[in-house]
Amino acid sequence: MNINVNITVKIPKPILNIITSINNLGIYIHYPFCIKKCFYCDFYKTTTPQKYFEKKIIEEIKKMKEDLIKIGYQFSPVGTIYFGGGTPSLMPIHTLEKIINYINLEFETYKDIEITIEANPESINLTYLKNLKSIGINRISIGIQSFNIFGLRIMGRIHNPTDILQNIKIIQKCFDNYNLDFILLYPYQTIQSLKNDLKTIISITPPHLSFYMMDIDKKNLYPTTLINKIKKLHEQADKYYNLIIDQLSKTYEHYEISNFAINKLYCKHNIKYWYYGDYIGLGPSAVSKITINQNAYRIQNLPNNKKYTEKIDTNKQIEEKIMLGLRTKWGIIINNQQIKLNSFSNYNIQVLEILEKSRQTSEKFYI
Repeated sequence: MNINVNITVKIPKPILNIITSINNLGIYIHYPFCIKKCFYCDFYKTTTPQKYFEKKIIEEIKKMKEDLIKIGYQFSPVGTIYFGGGTPSLMPIHTLEKIINYINLEFETYKDIEITIEANPESINLTYLKNLKSIGINRISIGIQSFNIFGLRIMGRIHNPTDILQNIKIIQKCFDNYNLDFILLYPYQTIQSLKNDLKTIISITPPHLSFYMMDIDKKNLYPTTLINKIKKLHEQADKYYNLIIDQLSKTYEHYEISNFAINKLYCKHNIKYWYYGDYIGLGPSAVSKITINQNAYRIQNLPNNKKYTEKIDTNKQIEEKIMLGLRTKWGIIINNQQIKLNSFSNYNIQVLEILEKSRQTSEKFYI
């Protein structure tokens, strides 16, 4: 069965000012080193520092660019750079500066490029933050996880609530745009402890917040007894999320399932993921997604620095665009450009018919 259809995202008016982050290239750099492995984290990381990290990343940037040019990839200007991990704030300033300078040398970049670095409270101080600002980093995401000392310890975090509050004050001196990252449904978390966290959040009013549920997977280092407690909490996930929405709705815009912002200070880099934009991932375990002639490809860096490339079939592209677009408050829309699909499943046809009816009715499909 043949069906002509295209699922694209509607660029909503509220985010037209950050359209470059959707239509242009993002670069993600994974720094895998941590002082200590947290019990819940399933990202690739190591407690052994990687020597000559900037040299290896610069070599990878050069090689990746050469390889993509060979296969006909058309580079757009870079709109976002994101240093994730691991704990990238453990990188010396000169390392970060060399990487940023090399990206500026090799790629066309936007003047208002968003450059984000993830950090832990214990890994930053005023001097370091000022130096980050001086080399062009203009957004910082802090892994708070909780203001509750028991919660921090059961997650394996080494900072404490006092550290957090002191460092937030320091961050506010240097950055107008910053994010606080929280974990939900950790073992023994209660509604009351979440209420206390939200009360503290509101008293600080950071410009951006992220709340992510603790994953239950094979990489989790918790014993079975605690994993069972997490599973029980997952059964009450709606109660926890509804509390967050209720407490924050007067101050924050809930623009994505897990993300809240004030004054449209959305995470431009993450919007690229949700709206199926292109991005290059550098460093061990990083992922790239590129589009060539309407064909999407995913490139996976393995921990041993080998690469695995997968062409994303058209059905999968449709599914991913729907799934990712519906994470945001703006939703998705069926629009002009068409992709011809062969042997499309009945289930997917039904989904597309529903979306098409919504488009014909309102020209929007918001969730």
